[in-house]
Amino acid sequence: MIYAVSRSALIPRVLPRVLPRVVPLPVISVGVRAFNAGTVAYNASATRKTRASESAPKRAAKAPKKAKEKTKKASEPKKASEPKKARETKKETKKETKPKKPKNVRPWERFDANGKLIPLPYDTKPTRKHPFMLFVASFYKENLQRPEYRRINPQGESKAAVTVMLNAASTKWRQMADAERQPFVDEAAKLGVQYDKELAQWRASLTADDIRRQNQYLNHRRKQGLPSRPLLKDTNAPRRPLNSFARFLVEVRKEPKYEGMHLRESLPLIGERWRNLSAEEKRPYEDAARTEMEAYARESSKYRAASLQ
Repeated sequence: MIYAVSRSALIPRVLPRVLPRVVPLPVISVGVRAFNAGTVAYNASATRKTRASESAPKRAAKAPKKAKEKTKKASEPKKASEPKKARETKKETKKETKPKKPKNVRPWERFDANGKLIPLPYDTKPTRKHPFMLFVASFYKENLQRPEYRRINPQGESKAAVTVMLNAASTKWRQMADAERQPFVDEAAKLGVQYDKELAQWRASLTADDIRRQNQYLNHRRKQGLPSRPLLKDTNAPRRPLNSFARFLVEVRKEPKYEGMHLRESLPLIGERWRNLSAEEKRPYEDAARTEMEAYARESSKYRAASLQ
């Protein structure tokens, strides 16, 4: 390596003296630079080879040591596994899962503590047992297993043909005489007494919130053009007072000339009298109606707040 460096250093000095003077100096300098670059590349490759040759015996010498270490580890007997300490089993305390609040709750919907939908009042209302329905129930029990009232579903199971059975019961009921219907009429009358008791209990159990949400649902069905049922009335709620004209109407209808006259006939006449009254004459009725309306608003708010608790 030292020889190569010294040789490359001497060439720029010796070459101009050896070559004839005809060769220009720039050409000589280009050749010298090319020679120096080749020398450097040669030296670099030589150093890599020498390093590789030096490191190869070292790796070969280390390899047996690792093999020996592996054989030693393999020859050593395994230690007996120590018994694991018994872990104390901790009772997992399950977290109380709170019921998820339902999304998109409608105004008439209420949910209990477990997240279950509370039925509307009409869904829990007792139903009256009519004689025909009692006859249909009896006809169903008697003819349930007859082949003409059975059908095979797509799964191959035999099921009761309810529509066919109901049509047959209706036809037979129309053909029955009054004496044949009488047992079902008597049974319906007995069950009617029990129905009246259950209906009274159902009405007494209704709260203001129950009536409000049932009526909200019925009004929703009416807006959708769907069949509805009569709105529920809260008999326990404060009664709305009469307005000024209604108070005047009740007072005037007591006069002798309106006795025996139907409301349809007297209402236009009394309405004309009300329109002809002056502001001073209307003031007593308006003041009384305003006072009662303020008291009604206070009582209604208290009643509504108590019903929501």
